[in-house]
Amino acid sequence: MNIYLINYNLGTFEIQRLNFSLITSSLSPQELKVIVNRFGLVDGVLRTQKEVAIFLGISSQRVSQIEYKATKKIKIARCLENLFEKK
Repeated sequence: MNIYLINYNLGTFEIQRLNFSLITSSLSPQELKVIVNRFGLVDGVLRTQKEVAIFLGISSQRVSQIEYKATKKIKIARCLENLFEKK
């Protein structure tokens, strides 16, 4: 199953196709909740960090920290996936 992650970068955005198992295997349950809710991976509704924080009962700053850590993990997993696809 493929899902799409919207990557906001310097005022522009790029949509990256990611394998769902790649995401679920590399993220903790809390990181997955933040990413899924923040980027609307299930329902297509993008949410602010404040909206996700209220939904999960944590601070907006904590959502920011979790989002940062999770996106780094996804990028690393994506790089590894690309490395093994080339062989």
